[in-house]
Amino acid sequence: MEVFLYGLWMRIASWFSPKILRWLQSRKDWREKLVAGREANKPVIWVHIPSQTIQSQYSLLLQNLQQAYPKAQLLISYEEAPAELDEETEELHYLPLGTRKNVEDWMDILLPTLVVMVFPELPDRILKECKEREVPVYVVGTRLEKGDALLSLAGRRQLRKSLSLATRVFVEDQDTAQRLYNKVRLDEALCTVVGDTEVDELVAYAREAPEVPRVSNFVEDSFTVLVYNAGRLEMRLVERLYKNPVFARLRWVIIPRDIDYDALDKRTDVNSETELLYSDTTAIRESHRIMWIDEEVGGSFIPYFQYGSVAIVGGGFIPRSLPPVWMPAVYGLPLYFGPEYKHRISARDLLAQGGAQVYTSWRKLTKLMREHVRQTISETLKRDIGGYVAKNSGASQKIVADLKDRHPSL
Repeated sequence: MEVFLYGLWMRIASWFSPKILRWLQSRKDWREKLVAGREANKPVIWVHIPSQTIQSQYSLLLQNLQQAYPKAQLLISYEEAPAELDEETEELHYLPLGTRKNVEDWMDILLPTLVVMVFPELPDRILKECKEREVPVYVVGTRLEKGDALLSLAGRRQLRKSLSLATRVFVEDQDTAQRLYNKVRLDEALCTVVGDTEVDELVAYAREAPEVPRVSNFVEDSFTVLVYNAGRLEMRLVERLYKNPVFARLRWVIIPRDIDYDALDKRTDVNSETELLYSDTTAIRESHRIMWIDEEVGGSFIPYFQYGSVAIVGGGFIPRSLPPVWMPAVYGLPLYFGPEYKHRISARDLLAQGGAQVYTSWRKLTKLMREHVRQTISETLKRDIGGYVAKNSGASQKIVADLKDRHPSL
């Protein structure tokens, strides 16, 4: 009855919400699409991912799964509807509303041999159905930050109920494991700490990262500060820094967040002697000190880190608005970030070994920067940061190795 009422509410709400309408439209004819997508005479590994936007974090895991089980079909489904429905997204599989009939039909059509679910999408009825049918379910990407809504009283109860139905829960870090044991009261024997699959993706990408000649020509041999995920607060701090005569010889590569790029275009016109907006055509002058990167023009910003000397990571003044610290660390860059990062285990570990510093004001940031500019950043520190990344990579391989031990063949 509860699911029926929820479905009715969704249909009514879709009249007023384009997002809910897309959710419903993405589920249209899902049975027919699932039948068409199911390859005959092949065992199925079903992977359920919250959205297409985070699939890239698990691409290496998916590749490893397919290599480990070459005779199996890897079928991927999503929870969140796409931003736009087109020919490509209409061919994808989206998990329908969790009514008893929908769940039974989904499982009857798919007949999965293994199920992999990316945290936190843990559809309750699917988990129960898998348990009844003795289909093993593996949860990956499990991470709980301090203050996470899932750690509320209701959230903890639901998590315990859902995760207890899994065969194995692969956890990203020890902090999350402790929260699962102590707050959620999950059985320790159910969990394995493997690390973050996104680190694997970044390490693999960094090995083959393309060169960016425009950035290379701008940076040359200068001490370069790479600023990313920079909001307005960070930009005010950074602006004070690059106007400081002490840092006159530095180069700055800035990837802003939530910035009006029309205004940025005007800004670089006004300050054309010292600033430029990344493009394939803008001439680079010796007087240029700041290069702004518009992601729509510059593409993936990961390759830019190979040209940095240090990195300033934005978002550290707002709880739960924190991008990963792994990207600059993969290239061995010392990091500066705001105080909220101290809640992340990876950030704390980097702080402990001197690979990161916390700033709370522009004065603190100025002091830290002066120290790094005066002293050449040691190769030992870079190796330590790189070693920490290497130590925390390999989650994808660990997960697949565990599955192969349990299921040598399908």
